[in-house]
Amino acid sequence: MRMNNETFTTCGVRVKHYRAVFGGSKYFMADEVEVIHVDGRSLLSLKVIEGATFDPLQSAALYRFIGATTGNTLKLIYRASRDGPLYGDFLRCAGDTKNLVFVIRKDKYVFSAFISDGIWPPDDPTGYNDYWCDVWYFSQAGHFTKGPTKMGEGWLPVQVAGRERTADGAKVRLGGWLWLGYEGGAASDMRSCCHWIPSRVVPEDYVGVRDHGNAVFGGSEAFMADEMDVFTVA
Repeated sequence: MRMNNETFTTCGVRVKHYRAVFGGSKYFMADEVEVIHVDGRSLLSLKVIEGATFDPLQSAALYRFIGATTGNTLKLIYRASRDGPLYGDFLRCAGDTKNLVFVIRKDKYVFSAFISDGIWPPDDPTGYNDYWCDVWYFSQAGHFTKGPTKMGEGWLPVQVAGRERTADGAKVRLGGWLWLGYEGGAASDMRSCCHWIPSRVVPEDYVGVRDHGNAVFGGSEAFMADEMDVFTVA
């Protein structure tokens, strides 16, 4: 192994032409050779999201999953416990913002969904809007042995209900696998959720709860989240 003298400043051994030799000589018998597997998490730049309640590793994974560059930041625009849990509270805070990340916390579980569009309720309060955009799902904690995991991405439907109804059982449906303001619970509360990931797309290292083979990131298919945050990629 040799390095050009201009590459590093070293106090170790040098040979002809001032080349550094990290093994003490140009040719040597190593005492040991080890190969270390890197799982990807250690390569993450730990970047804290201002206002986030999850740890830096989960924040870094979220940045990696959504492809945010160093010039982009995740900005908190809604928190159910801070801004109010009702559908109207959520709509007021979301406004016309696009590129939204929904972060759900329930007990030890943390998971998220990203949509490239915004939330567009219909003009008719008794109707609903149905449109398509990029939708991704992420597990941040409590589901996989390898840690934060991304799955289920694609061009998928988003359904947004008017203020006086639900859209096929929820106020907001993201890609079909995450329902917020679920009428099986308290439809007016955005923390009332229904969520599952079909077994056919669940990675093999999933160790979380299942329901009929499907992964349920909240510990059950229907649940009341402890907290719901919404961020935008700004």
